[in-house]
Amino acid sequence: MTESTSPAAGKFGPSFFRRSALFFLALILFNISYAQESSVHSYPASRSVNPVILDGKDNDPAWAQAQWADGFTQYEPYEGRQPTRQTAFKIAYDDNNFYALVRCFDHPDSIQTRLTRKDDMDGDLAALQIDSYFDHRTAFVFMVSAAGVKTDYIISEDGQKEDYTWDPIWYVKTTIDADGWMAEIRIPLSQLRFGSQSEQIWGLQVVRYLYRKQELSLWQPVPRDASGWVRRFGRLEGINHIKPRRQIEIAPYVVASAETYPAEKDNPFSKGKDYRGKFGVDGKIGLTNNMIMDLTINPDFGQVEADPSEVNLTAYETYFVEKRPFFIEGKNIFDFPVIADEGSSSEENLFYSRRIGRPPQRKLDLSSDMYASVPDYTKILGAAKITGKTANGLSLGILESVTSEEYAEVDSSGIRRKEPVEPLTNYFVARLQKDSDRGNLIWGGMFTAVNRNTDHPALSFLPSAAYSGGADVTRYWKNKEYYVKGRILFSHIKGSADAMLGVQISSTHYFQRPDMDYVRFDSARTSLAGIAGRFEIGKEGGGHWRWSGTLTWKSPGFDVNDAGYVQLTDLIDETIWVSYRIWEPFSFFRKLSLNASQYSEFDFGGNNVVNGINFNLSTQLKNYWNLYAGITLQSPTRANYFLRGGPAFLVPPSVNSWLQIATDQRKKFYVTFQDVNRFGGNHWLRQYDMSMAFTFRPSDVIMVSAIPAYTSNQRELQYVAHKILAAGDRYVFSSVSQQILRMSVRLNLSFTPNLSLQFWGQPFLAAVNYSRFKQITNPLAKDYNNRFRLYDEHSEISFSGGYYLVDENRDGNTDFQFYNPDFNLNEFKSNLVFRWEYTPGSTLYLVWSHYREYNTGSGKWDFRGNAGNLFSVMAHNVWLIKFSYRFRN
Repeated sequence: MTESTSPAAGKFGPSFFRRSALFFLALILFNISYAQESSVHSYPASRSVNPVILDGKDNDPAWAQAQWADGFTQYEPYEGRQPTRQTAFKIAYDDNNFYALVRCFDHPDSIQTRLTRKDDMDGDLAALQIDSYFDHRTAFVFMVSAAGVKTDYIISEDGQKEDYTWDPIWYVKTTIDADGWMAEIRIPLSQLRFGSQSEQIWGLQVVRYLYRKQELSLWQPVPRDASGWVRRFGRLEGINHIKPRRQIEIAPYVVASAETYPAEKDNPFSKGKDYRGKFGVDGKIGLTNNMIMDLTINPDFGQVEADPSEVNLTAYETYFVEKRPFFIEGKNIFDFPVIADEGSSSEENLFYSRRIGRPPQRKLDLSSDMYASVPDYTKILGAAKITGKTANGLSLGILESVTSEEYAEVDSSGIRRKEPVEPLTNYFVARLQKDSDRGNLIWGGMFTAVNRNTDHPALSFLPSAAYSGGADVTRYWKNKEYYVKGRILFSHIKGSADAMLGVQISSTHYFQRPDMDYVRFDSARTSLAGIAGRFEIGKEGGGHWRWSGTLTWKSPGFDVNDAGYVQLTDLIDETIWVSYRIWEPFSFFRKLSLNASQYSEFDFGGNNVVNGINFNLSTQLKNYWNLYAGITLQSPTRANYFLRGGPAFLVPPSVNSWLQIATDQRKKFYVTFQDVNRFGGNHWLRQYDMSMAFTFRPSDVIMVSAIPAYTSNQRELQYVAHKILAAGDRYVFSSVSQQILRMSVRLNLSFTPNLSLQFWGQPFLAAVNYSRFKQITNPLAKDYNNRFRLYDEHSEISFSGGYYLVDENRDGNTDFQFYNPDFNLNEFKSNLVFRWEYTPGSTLYLVWSHYREYNTGSGKWDFRGNAGNLFSVMAHNVWLIKFSYRFRN
């Protein structure tokens, strides 16, 4: 075998795959166990004649006729044991409300009353989990801390997913007395989803969390080794003759902002000050009791925290977490992973909501005497979504949004014109899911559509239409201990030849690769289609063992990046995973999980891309410290995307390791240390990423945290440029030294559960220096040093006027040149947000957003100089006030 055709996998070849498959089959035959069913508790709710007046006490007449329920048992750390402190509760209802009284017995001076913002769980907690659908898969959770801070979320897929973006209107009052603390709760029936039967039966779980002991106790016992959660609830009976309520809420808002920034000389669009006003409407309309339509007209997200700074040296788009309230609330229903439910590929999804309202995609080519005013984001004219679940178990989610056509205003020597930078676009997403057989069979599908008006020639580089969808099914058996899952997806994009050419040569596909003979690269193509899928079988309950085997694939033409997110395609992957878990304390461990996995990847040409194995553990010690550690060993990689459109490159093997240690988080001061390392064979890669998180809570109302972090990335192979010459293509790489120092600082001050002040700030200093430029010569050579050659710095490459000049034949003439890629990126971002929820669902925001930057073309690391220069330049400030009021039925 010649060097140029050397296999990427080495000893990780087909025999390795066969041994892994045999190991997986052995696991299927091993460890068959059956979960013990606990007796199901039931509670008879009491009808109240009059509404309960909340005061955090049990003196209301409604409580005199309601029964106490107790008998809680531990779930963690010791399953089935008596809790350190007992808990009891009562439940009542009337025509309009659901009421609960929870008594948490404890010593008054031992109760942890940590005051935080809503949905930030801290301190002693109690929660109601209500399966009002009685579908054994979905539960509405109402949690309160001893300090009176509310947390609410929805459990779906029988405990596999939790949606903390749900924001219902409900009321609670807590008090502390000699016997402990008590929570009195009122939940309007309009906030719950249930059927129209005259006699209701709901699932119920009541949870108590004793913070100082890290102890979780339950009313309805659940085995620790059991799969599923909601299906194991107790029963709530006696709720009769109540009618489903349609929820109607309208919340108009007004925003006023002032902006200051560095003015640019001669730039007519940069005067240093701007003032803006805006208004819009958010709403919730109950189409039925079980179906809600959320809508927003001319939305504003000025109170949303800025995205953190980053340095991205890859060819792939950075994934940013969604933070806008309209899009994060109820987002679980629109979740349809492309292949992975978790891990490094879990961000890939049919729907990525950050596409809606994205920055304009057209980049203007301006001469030195031109200036332009370009919108930061595309305006969302309106958006609506319908979500809910019918009585027969059909979950439905529909989202529709329209974004405006955006123009940049261009000034050339005083003459102005408008240039389109983003087309009028319509986004549509639909998701349905049906469960039956008590949640043991779940099937569904999803469809997305993006349609753009690309009639203007300047916007024809964008696809005019993009459609994607998929179907999924899950089947459980043996008391939900075992499962099999399947998922199939498709994509179809249409547009001009220019648009499709851009898609084909993008980092997702690289169809122009010279060795990609199993795909047709067509510059006249006007459409592109592809498929993806996942098949998985595994064990997730019963005993200490868990395992799964997975096969996934993404065809070369698969692309959902108009409505969703996918990084790369042309991939087939098999993974085998096994885990052993110990939940009860032993030795010096409080709990322990050990995991191992093996994976192999192939492309659609049949080439073995990479193989690897991983070992990791997570544990909590008896002193309440947490430890996470792992290591991944990866074979040489036949990296099809390494040359960014060139032939495959054989990347040396690598070792990745990580360690995280967290001290006792019950304390007022605790620390989390994290260290991530990656080392490549032949010394081609040395990467270190270290951080320390310091958290201090001097009182129950203040929390301060600081997370300094340092990254050092030393690579011998970093892409620089691709040049097309008569003598052939040149792929220029270099060594790169990247250093990043950053620190995130947070301050949370909670005056009451509804009145808070939050600060976030991040200084970010980065220097990236390129050196030792080289040409890729034989990318699949066995010998690492034969895969490239260094340019001679004395006779082949020189630097002049910001460019590197390459003279390959040393005849004194420049054969090609490329721009100096060195840079320094120095930024400081911060947000200060005062939030007052003056009545449930109605808020006042006062926001100060701050941003400053100082960048240079030098790759030299100069902490003192760059930090000083950063804080000496003028900043960009935005002051904003936002007022909303929620009208509701």
